[in-house]
Amino acid sequence: MGREPDVESLLGLVGSIYEAAFEPERWNGVLPRIVSALNAHRGFMGFPRTTGARSVSTVSHEVDDDFVERWQGEFAGFDPWLDRSGPIPTGQVVQGCEVIPWEDLCATEVHRAVFRGKTDDLICASVANHGDAFDFVTVHKGMRDGPFAAVEVRAMQLLAPHLVRAAQLHDKLSVLSEERAAHAALLERLPFGVVFVDPRGRITGANPEAERILRSGDGIGVHSGFLHVAQPDAGKRLASAIAGAAAEADRIGADAGALLTVSRRTGGRYQVLVAPLPAPSRERIFRPLAPRASALVVISDPEAAPEPAAEALARLFGLTAALGRLAAALASGLTLAEYAEQAAITKGTARWHLKELFARTGTSRQAELVRVLLSSVAQLRDVSEGAGSDPRGART
Repeated sequence: MGREPDVESLLGLVGSIYEAAFEPERWNGVLPRIVSALNAHRGFMGFPRTTGARSVSTVSHEVDDDFVERWQGEFAGFDPWLDRSGPIPTGQVVQGCEVIPWEDLCATEVHRAVFRGKTDDLICASVANHGDAFDFVTVHKGMRDGPFAAVEVRAMQLLAPHLVRAAQLHDKLSVLSEERAAHAALLERLPFGVVFVDPRGRITGANPEAERILRSGDGIGVHSGFLHVAQPDAGKRLASAIAGAAAEADRIGADAGALLTVSRRTGGRYQVLVAPLPAPSRERIFRPLAPRASALVVISDPEAAPEPAAEALARLFGLTAALGRLAAALASGLTLAEYAEQAAITKGTARWHLKELFARTGTSRQAELVRVLLSSVAQLRDVSEGAGSDPRGART
């Protein structure tokens, strides 16, 4: 007979399972508690690596490295229980001795070579299905202590729905986290400043190029955490555009928002796009106290507009180093004659290089070539280097 698991400890364990869904490193502490609650000796969390009986452990407890290395190395994680039962439906709990009789288990090579004395019975809960594979939590013990008792199987059955929900939460959060990381990586490479603001113009975030522009304070900057424009009339237009964008949260599209210019103190102008962000989900119950971005302000600095680097253009269009340098020079505004003088080559050589560049880029005129170069993804360079601190604390 197994020892009846303590109800209070199981309830506390349920809370820890949900905490681990938000902080995956906590599984290293939760798994030992599951092992203890079910009177087991060791435990695994993992997934089948291929269709069929091949398992991989991602978190383990009381499992020595030699055992895992031999099991994975010599037997590729072959699992006789999984081989017999096949993929287990989500939420289902199975006991090893119910899946494969003791005599059949002992006859397997993996048991004779690796499992004997280590694991003779198990309780496995399937927590997520992915076609022919599934994620699992499993606990093991040796037959010298007898197979798992019915009360211990029931304890896993009590935990299984919570393990399933925790896995679902973790999967959803992982997708959101990956999407956020991808968006952040793109924002860092954009040649435009992007500032996120609330309806009053309070800054909630900015990409590195925006931080550079705001830090310069050249006509547009930050004051007490708010986006600030030095010229009063332009400031009023920007504030009105931000408020209007916040009110247009349900009308997301290319025509939504406003376009305006902001004069620089040193001469020239910034080009500014103010666009609405989607409204928060109406299903949301708990709302954060922190200011929420309702509009984005995209700032283009024509004087600092990046030209595609020679190396990037060479990689993109399959150019030689010399052709890459010519392409970068033309994209930066140099004439062919100016480039020839700068590169210390004859005008004839420069014209020959230009013809080769036309052929490589599928263009026939210099204006068309420059347009292709300036619209290429080679402009998406890493602008994060040298970015300063969060502009919300900056002052103009």
